[in-house]
Amino acid sequence: MNKTVQIAICDTNEDDLGLICSILTDIDTHNFEITRFRTAKSFLLACKPNRFQLVFVAWTFDTPAALQIAAHLRHNAPTCGLVVTTHAPIEQINSELLHNADILQYPIVRRDIINVLYRLGLQQQRRICTVKIGRARQSICVDDLQFVEVTDKHCLLYMTDGVLLATQTLQDIFELIDAPQFVKCHRSYIVNLDYVLQLHRDFTMVSGDTVYISRLEYWRVKRAFAAHQLLKKQRAKMALGLECTS
Repeated sequence: MNKTVQIAICDTNEDDLGLICSILTDIDTHNFEITRFRTAKSFLLACKPNRFQLVFVAWTFDTPAALQIAAHLRHNAPTCGLVVTTHAPIEQINSELLHNADILQYPIVRRDIINVLYRLGLQQQRRICTVKIGRARQSICVDDLQFVEVTDKHCLLYMTDGVLLATQTLQDIFELIDAPQFVKCHRSYIVNLDYVLQLHRDFTMVSGDTVYISRLEYWRVKRAFAAHQLLKKQRAKMALGLECTS
């Protein structure tokens, strides 16, 4: 049985809190125990040595408080991971106390948090599939795939760190991915709903790209997106129900 990972979130913004909780519970529902703190004082009182393995602190939570928490962790829990979340440009966060912290700027996506978990050794298993790139085969992380676009006889795989040209059909790619967050929304597109910023007539991705939705498929895709968003909210509520500290 896997050991429970204790995670603290210091934030007062309900939307930001819900987003982080929904991503964490989507990654691992059973092995993450999440505690929310509304003040730095309540966190410091509860943060006994080795209690938490990962702490999220909002930069807008209270800048001096965020630095106070970072200083406390450095001296009392040096193995605990620290993630600073912010809506401000990352360049504005330049304290020496945050030298070893991961700084994530909103909109935060699943891959951002997964990378932190892997770096800290808190998450071991990645979903991998193998695609044909020319005459070779290449393994890709499913969670890093934002969307797929058909061009001529090839498929462009838009990854978080670049674009790959796969010599397979869109249906082949769709079957290889085999993950619930992916939806075939057009004869030329597959979209990862985790990377959707908003839906109007078509999808706007967090990268700024547009993924088109077939007119005939619009209502089916819209329902799938609404269900995906609802599931994320439910998971966030479930995580918040574990413990909440004033």
